[in-house]
Amino acid sequence: LLATALLLSALLLLRRSLLAAALLSLAAQLSPASAFVALPLALLLEARAPLDLRRLTRVSLALGGATALAFTARHLALSSALRLSGDGGVITGLTTLGRYAARVVFPAPLVPYQPDTVASWAVAGGVLTLGLLSAWLLRARPESAGGGLAWAFGWLALATAPVCNWLPVHARFSGLLLYLPLAGVALGVARALRDLRVAAVVPVGLAALSLSLWPLWRDDEALWRGNVETFPALPAPLLNYANALAARGAVETPMVYAQAVSAAQASGDSKSETLAEYGLGTWLLHAAPIEAEAHFARAQQAAEFAFWQAGLNRAVALALQQRRDDAEAVLETQYQHTPARPLAEAGVQLALERGDRESERKWRARASLTPPKK
Repeated sequence: LLATALLLSALLLLRRSLLAAALLSLAAQLSPASAFVALPLALLLEARAPLDLRRLTRVSLALGGATALAFTARHLALSSALRLSGDGGVITGLTTLGRYAARVVFPAPLVPYQPDTVASWAVAGGVLTLGLLSAWLLRARPESAGGGLAWAFGWLALATAPVCNWLPVHARFSGLLLYLPLAGVALGVARALRDLRVAAVVPVGLAALSLSLWPLWRDDEALWRGNVETFPALPAPLLNYANALAARGAVETPMVYAQAVSAAQASGDSKSETLAEYGLGTWLLHAAPIEAEAHFARAQQAAEFAFWQAGLNRAVALALQQRRDDAEAVLETQYQHTPARPLAEAGVQLALERGDRESERKWRARASLTPPKK
């Protein structure tokens, strides 16, 4: 939303103050990476007949300079300003554009997690044909209704460029992050219809569709259940659905966690696998600490010992089995990978329970030296 507001403000001021537009576009590009489409969108707005090459040059220098500054700032802060992403290819890029165009026309299923785009020659061919037709309409009949719709398609194509591999900066989009593309499409539709009262049918229609989706979005459990029903093979919705079930103590919770583990292993999603194993272990911790300990151990392995909470809870599960020496060994191993204060504090508690003064001093020293972690 921040990137969209700043970038639309920059484009609004483009004809009044090029300096203000450049500064606003810089601020937008320091927000989510999707704002790196500032320059091509500005050039689309300036592409009027007859073309003013001097004006296009000034706009390119001003907004191009802002983009270069944003790239530099990102590189200094993140050491990865540019990430060339040509893995999808042209067909995948065109297919992705077709997918987002379909979301604009009919934004359903409107769920948080959706599968990756699968390249389709048919969709890519259709999008390419539509793009060529749009270019012809903009050139031959720019003031017609078709020209307005063509302008809307051009805006959509440029605004979604970060996810279609048209630009060297790759930004992660989803159907929930189409603010900037939708703004330009709405303007193009209004331009095509020539009557803002008629154009209001578009947002009113989308609002009605949103209201129809309210039952899906009324609470966590309904949302994630709907996501699982729509795309049952995705691990993240299964994990979140299990978390929602666990929050109310539903009996089917462990079954859904197990499904999330299987889906994560099948898709190679180690993060979801870690969290699902951790959730399953937490569910079983007091009722079945032996089983819980096995799940926490698998969570540690899936995360390559980067998830310290799994090591901590594994030690708790061992302590509940009266295996305090093993619990301290688990804490030691986990602490060597991720020196978190809660691990040291748990080590102090274990040492007190075992009456081991030397171990207690070691863990207390670590607790005093290790900064708190969330």
